Amino acid sequence: MIACVSPADSNAEETLSTLRLVNIAKSWLLRMGIAPGSADGSLRLII
Repeated sequence: MIACVSPADSNAEETLSTLRLVNIAKSWLLRMGIAPGSADGSLRLII
């Protein structure tokens, strides 16, 4: 999973929003039994 974030103060809200979304997606993948970054192809089937 890749998330693009920025250290700039002007992008703080967007960066926080992106990090929240990544956290939700990670939790969802873990509940589905798919380890983030798994190389077995399971993730590709869901997307």
